[in-house]
Amino acid sequence: MRTIHLDARRLIPGTLVPPQSKSDAQRALVVAHVLGRPDQLRISPDDETLPKDTRRLARGLAALRSTSGEPVEIDCGDGGAPFRFLLGQAAVTPGARVRLTGTLRLAERPHLPLVEALLAALGHAGLRIRVGTPWPVEVDAPIDPRARAFHVGAALSSQYASSLLLASAALHLRTGDPIGVNWSGEMASAGY
Repeated sequence: MRTIHLDARRLIPGTLVPPQSKSDAQRALVVAHVLGRPDQLRISPDDETLPKDTRRLARGLAALRSTSGEPVEIDCGDGGAPFRFLLGQAAVTPGARVRLTGTLRLAERPHLPLVEALLAALGHAGLRIRVGTPWPVEVDAPIDPRARAFHVGAALSSQYASSLLLASAALHLRTGDPIGVNWSGEMASAGY
């Protein structure tokens, strides 16, 4: 079991520059969102030169920023990373009501460990996640989301741990509470 704790005092202010890798760019988009600095990346969700799932993630994060308690629908298409990262961010966005959809191909990919990890950590605060057959996945986030730690098996996807790390960063910045992210098993695609 490994644990990572986040400390906001170690975040360095400055301009965020997206890396060339699609995987890194998607994570950078979420980091910019968490820091409240999405404009620092200068990535437009309408930029046709970006991969489709990177644009979907950018649009989804913009929708989360504009929730104000009204239900938001986000189409993740085929994007596993956008779905997983948006699920984590939706769960920790105070009072968010989000309906995630995607293709049948995306629905066939494993997501249940991430859903279970979010519910185990935030269910006491009022998080509700309803999984359709196969869509939608509906998230009703608590008004005051708080967690001490997230726990997930990482054998199926490294994106579970990434999503939870990014969600815990958002929670930590909002609350100042230390939040652990624990995973068990051999990490799939550990390089990510």
